[in-house]
Amino acid sequence: EELWIAGGTYDLQMVRSPSDDQWRISSIKFTQAWHQGSSDLMQEASKVCAQRNQTIW
Repeated sequence: EELWIAGGTYDLQMVRSPSDDQWRISSIKFTQAWHQGSSDLMQEASKVCAQRNQTIW
């Protein structure tokens, strides 16, 4: 299962691992220059993953 999240400056693709049912970041595509640095983006992406992993499907 795949999930794309458009965040204005990036598109984030996540895949759900069938083994532990957790979402993981599979790729990040920048749609324009990310001016705050990629670490901010990774933090943001991690938050999204964490939220998704807490969600009851």
